[in-house]
Amino acid sequence: MAEASTVTDLFIEDLNSKHPNISKAICDFYSEGCIAALVKNGHVDGVTVLVDGIVKQKYKLRWTKEISDAGWQEEKVISEFAGYAMAFILVFELTDYTILHQSATGTGIDYYLCHKKGTKGYDEKNFLKGARLEVSGIFKESKTNTLDVRLKSKINQTKPSDNSGLPAYISVTEFSNPKSSFVEK
Repeated sequence: MAEASTVTDLFIEDLNSKHPNISKAICDFYSEGCIAALVKNGHVDGVTVLVDGIVKQKYKLRWTKEISDAGWQEEKVISEFAGYAMAFILVFELTDYTILHQSATGTGIDYYLCHKKGTKGYDEKNFLKGARLEVSGIFKESKTNTLDVRLKSKINQTKPSDNSGLPAYISVTEFSNPKSSFVEK
């Protein structure tokens, strides 16, 4: 795993342009959840997140939108949608994939991925030659709910769809002290 010395900006509100298969409304909702998770944990635009897994690198999370607190009260809900936003950002930043579609219940994953247009694996006639994505968010770590514990659980959770033969990416983000694990299984 390579460690980079420069800090790249990641724009939370830019999900739909990177994942056009997912509606702008859903991308905006996930983005807003991510901003809520960060703001409710006392962070401001430009906060650093440490990503570990297929790379080890620091990124600056950037946003401009001010959110209404009224719609973001439940930490479990906030961290779920915030986790999706971070996973979408990291999929685009760290892989040759983009989000294809949400998966069905029982597959052990949240989304299927397809190759980005212009990458080596891209095939406009067969989008199913992609990958799988399992996502989780943690509003604030506790002794029993840590990034490492959740990552192990999520890796195990992908087993029902292992017979697809597709690689699986697992993204877990903690928002009180922003850090993400983004690994390939």
